[in-house]
Order: sequence, then C-alpha cells, then structure tokens
Amino acid sequence: MRTVLDVAYGINEWEKVDFYLPDADRFDTIFWIHGGGIEAGDRKSFEFAEDLVRAGHAVASVEYRLYPQARFPEFIVDCANALAFCQEKLPEMGGNGSVIVSGQSAGAYITCMLYLNPQFFADAGVDSSKIKAFVSDSAQVTAHFNVLRERGIDSRLERIDETAPIYYLNANTELKPLLLIYYSDDMPCRGTQNRLLFESFRRLFSDPLIKVVELPGVHCAGSNYRNKAGTFDYVDTMLSFLNEMGD
Repeated sequence: MRTVLDVAYGINEWEKVDFYLPDADRFDTIFWIHGGGIEAGDRKSFEFAEDLVRAGHAVASVEYRLYPQARFPEFIVDCANALAFCQEKLPEMGGNGSVIVSGQSAGAYITCMLYLNPQFFADAGVDSSKIKAFVSDSAQVTAHFNVLRERGIDSRLERIDETAPIYYLNANTELKPLLLIYYSDDMPCRGTQNRLLFESFRRLFSDPLIKVVELPGVHCAGSNYRNKAGTFDYVDTMLSFLNEMGD
C-alpha cells in the first residue's frame, strides 16, 4: 500500500486529504468522509484503508470544518471542494477516474446531501458523471441534530427542510447506485429514516439502484470494528454492493 498524506486541497489548515493507494494502477477510489457529529473525528480516525486497498481500491480520506467553528453548509462545501480536487489529482496517482463517495454517521449525512443536492457538485466543479456510487453508513437523512442545535432547535426533533438530504429527492434526481447501511442497535430513528429514504426512492423510480441493509450491532459498528472473521462488515457489504452494480 502506498500512502500520500496531508495533501492540501485548499489554503486553509483543515483542507487536507490523505490518499491510500494500491500498487497497481487503474483503480476506483473510495472518497471517505469521517463521522463524529460534525464536531469530532478526523480524516485519520478509521482503520479499514488497508482492507479496501487489498481489494484493489484507493481511499481518499478528507478533512472538513467542524462545529463550533463551522456553520451549515460549510462542511458540505468543504467535502465537495475536496472531491473536485481528488478528481483532478487521482489520475496522476494511477486512478481510473471513478469515485465512490462514502461516509460514516455525520459523514454519511454529508454523503447523502452530496447525492441529493446537485448544487454542491455544480458549485465545486465536481464531474458527477465520474461518480460510480454512494455508500452511506448510518446517515441521518433528516436535518442533522447538530444543524438543528446550530439553529436553536431541540436536537432530538426530526425536521425535513433545506438542511435535510431527503428534502431534495424528486422525480428529476440523477440516479446513482446508493447503498444505505444502518444497524440493529443504531441511534434513535436511524433505521426508520434510512428505510424511509429507500421507500421514497422506490415510490418515484421503478428501478432506483438503491439498496438498504441492516447490519448487526451498534451505530456504525460495521466501519468501526472488525467482525469475527477479522474483516469490517462495512467493507464486505460495500464490496458486495459494488459487485452487484457491475463494479
């Protein structure tokens, strides 16, 4: 595994991305957005890069602004800008240009916002035709609880407005394969929300390319902990999904 770390995608101190690369060229890249409630975590706080590289994929792990410094939608804008940068940089590193956007928890919320609100890609100059799929690990698809807190709203409430990914789903949504993962003992309402988004796609599209999977364990267990076989359920489930979609 080759690593290219602490690469600047902008001029600010938080605008950094780490690359984990296979030895062979012509690889797809997992663009990874870490979790942490938009207030914790960082681009180095995950352990499955080697597993994905072993399977022939690169990983680009991105840093973005966090609360209390951040305000909606700055953290989403950061990730879109980082993705545009990666699309330019990865071919120089051996990438084939295809990217799978994926995130955990808060990163999954951002992943879904990038999927469903195309304005973020348009503003950043992302080539959406090169996005192969999206993989969401335990997303909140209503307004994120810390976005509610920023606005002075009880963070336990469910709200669907301009800060909620599901708000942007409509009959003109550009369909891409989307894997929605949640857990049997997830955070309150996460399973219900992910199933709601899945069923909302199915209501609009006859073949929506969307799959929802419940995995055993607590919130984000599949990307935080190895299973009894020594692998990550998140990685296994994503690779299976990509294979089904013709990866």
